[in-house]
Amino acid sequence: MAFSFDSSASSPEEVTSKLHTTPQLLHTLIHQCPVLVICASSCCVSLVVRELFSKLGVCPTLFDIDTDCEDGVEVERLLANLAGSKQPIPLIFVGGKLVGGLDRLMADHISGRLLRQLSEANAF
Repeated sequence: MAFSFDSSASSPEEVTSKLHTTPQLLHTLIHQCPVLVICASSCCVSLVVRELFSKLGVCPTLFDIDTDCEDGVEVERLLANLAGSKQPIPLIFVGGKLVGGLDRLMADHISGRLLRQLSEANAF
């Protein structure tokens, strides 16, 4: 199935009006946003991820499972299918590829791999 998407949309709210289901929305966000953070407003770890990206000069698209969807459990199930296993929130995608959670993000940042991934995804 092909997805139509307005590339000028920068938030889940703008994209949601064009797509009708959560699976379509997630697929589109993952593949069209240079950096996507699937987070929860109730999660302090999500704040750490956003702060790191801010310090790097990157403005990620945020999909908050507490506020941007009606069924957070459905989203977690979909994410488990995408990732191959249940992953903790936040989940970070760069250039359409799953980076992982905070631990993987920090490991990639320390090794210098994250900056390369962000550059390849045109995230700056």
